[in-house]
Amino acid sequence: MSKTLQAVSPGLHQHLRLYKGQLQGGSTQDAATGEDSRSLPLASQLPPGRLIELPAATPTNCHMTQAVASLRYAQHCGKTCAWVQIEGGSLYPPDLADNGIDLAALVVVHVPRRARHAGLAKAAEILLRSGGFGMVIVDLWGIPSDRPSPLQTAWQGRLFGMAREHNSWLILLSSPKVAPHKHAHPRSHREHGGTPHFSPSSLGPLISLRVAGERRRLAPGHFAITPIIEKDKSGCLSHRPLAEEYRRGPWGLY
Repeated sequence: MSKTLQAVSPGLHQHLRLYKGQLQGGSTQDAATGEDSRSLPLASQLPPGRLIELPAATPTNCHMTQAVASLRYAQHCGKTCAWVQIEGGSLYPPDLADNGIDLAALVVVHVPRRARHAGLAKAAEILLRSGGFGMVIVDLWGIPSDRPSPLQTAWQGRLFGMAREHNSWLILLSSPKVAPHKHAHPRSHREHGGTPHFSPSSLGPLISLRVAGERRRLAPGHFAITPIIEKDKSGCLSHRPLAEEYRRGPWGLY
């Protein structure tokens, strides 16, 4: 079952209220600096036509929650969306429905596990090349990559070209690599009752924007998620304040 956190106050509604106020002449500039001082949800600020990475630095990271929020925003913008994952992946339809996703309008592609990165990339490339998808999310969870390889850079380059040509959102959910703890036995952690140490695995130099999420517990079952910009080659988000968003955990899990 996916551990996607459910929306408490959907960022889209906040964004629309702010936009409506701007149209009505309300000021959104800081009096001292003259700059836009609004805090906007991450989903409304992701740039299309670029490679965007949402990393899972730990097993409890909220990258899935950020991805679903982005998916919801794209659907509300009228975009056709697709989700590509390995066969038996972590996507859980009831969680998506609770988060406002139109399941009937979502294309989900399951790639055989043996195909690994190449199969996921090929499926995403076919979707993007058609020109019919405004957002494609590729879930790389469960396929760790210790370092960028020439093959990995090649498929990222093709996807980047397709996303830019059709001005589509392309989001990659990266999987952490498992690094043995310095005091751990060389054999399996599970055999010896230990806990594996997870470290982030960057997808390489072609990634334009990498955004992590810091989850903070507010009360039983309720959390705040703060977007953290780890990499921004174009500078599109570095100067914009991003809103802290509030979520609740799925019933019975938190």
